[in-house]
Amino acid sequence: MTSPVPTIRPVTVVDPDSGSRRGSLRFAADGSVAIRPAGEPGSAGEMVYITPGWVDLHAHVFHGSTQLSVRPDRAGLETGVHLVADAGSAGQMTVRGLIDYVMPTSRTPIRIWLNIGSHGLVHLKETADPSFIDVDATIA
Repeated sequence: MTSPVPTIRPVTVVDPDSGSRRGSLRFAADGSVAIRPAGEPGSAGEMVYITPGWVDLHAHVFHGSTQLSVRPDRAGLETGVHLVADAGSAGQMTVRGLIDYVMPTSRTPIRIWLNIGSHGLVHLKETADPSFIDVDATIA
């Protein structure tokens, strides 16, 4: 029995250290992936760019808890972003929900910028009233 022919796609590798270079990305039947120099037979088709991991430093991924949050993988891996930083969707009173219920279901790694407003963005007026801010609890 012969194994299937590997899938070959043209790529441009973007490398901040050594510059960009063209090549072919080979997907073998055993699941392995390799980048070969340009010019390999069968490398015609749509160009793919391979870059270092992208980071979104201002996302709202406390999905299901705030009006303006999306699912983490929608802002992350589905768009080529390898790490998202949730920019204050959760405050000290709500951050456990983000950690316990959203982060475990995400394939995209998440970092959290804690909102100074104790409730976070649950009602979009996180600092409208000074009583919404508990500095000591946030620091703790």
